[in-house]
Amino acid sequence: MSFLLDSDLARQWSDACRLSQSLRSVALAPMGGRWDGEQHTVPTLAVCLQGVVRVRLAQGHVDLQAGEALLLPPGVPHEHERLRTGSVFLGVGFMLDFADIEISLGQDTWLLTIAEQPARHLAERACRAAAPERLRLVRELFAELAVERARPLAPMPEPTRRMWMYLRRERLSPISVRDVLRASGLAPTRAKLLFNAWFGMTPLRLLRQHRLEYARHLIAGGSSVAEAAAASGFRSRRHLTATCRTVHGVPPSRLS
Repeated sequence: MSFLLDSDLARQWSDACRLSQSLRSVALAPMGGRWDGEQHTVPTLAVCLQGVVRVRLAQGHVDLQAGEALLLPPGVPHEHERLRTGSVFLGVGFMLDFADIEISLGQDTWLLTIAEQPARHLAERACRAAAPERLRLVRELFAELAVERARPLAPMPEPTRRMWMYLRRERLSPISVRDVLRASGLAPTRAKLLFNAWFGMTPLRLLRQHRLEYARHLIAGGSSVAEAAAASGFRSRRHLTATCRTVHGVPPSRLS
């Protein structure tokens, strides 16, 4: 890992790569409950590499010890508490067309990326698995991380960060691209150029991608297309159907 010039990051990444053997448990965050925490549209993992990592859920909080993980299915409201001194957090998500990895130690945070698959497929399977199989799948996920070539993620300019945080917070609400661009504090044309430069896609494409991901998850879980549309930020069932046909060439009921 020649790009890892920071010794702290190199050490923590080494610990993360060993999770294929050292991970002791993977709890599954429960669905349900009403709370205004952040909701992801894809599965994510919170892992404690050292110390204690606390994740707040609608039902209370989970304290992860070293070698323990919490798997958050799509749509579970949650919040990561500020890290305690000496604790190290590892997060794995799939929100940007690749696997995005966050390692936090005190005030320092590093962002890395690797290929999205097969890690994402393993995380999705783990969301539906019983505890022993869930642990096996997540260990396999970390085995894949260990052999992938991780790359550092470029720092996000502040106006871009404001747009990203707004999009993450409100993507399941009926917001528009104009709302996302306005969050930058810049003129729309300049904001869109900055967004495209960092994400490699337009705000509309990313917003649409996240909403379709969540709609797919809901429909697979038994929701109707109308229910999925309402919960995913689409204006109507017809809007979800039209967007799905435009992006995937099939109706929402055919998403897999």
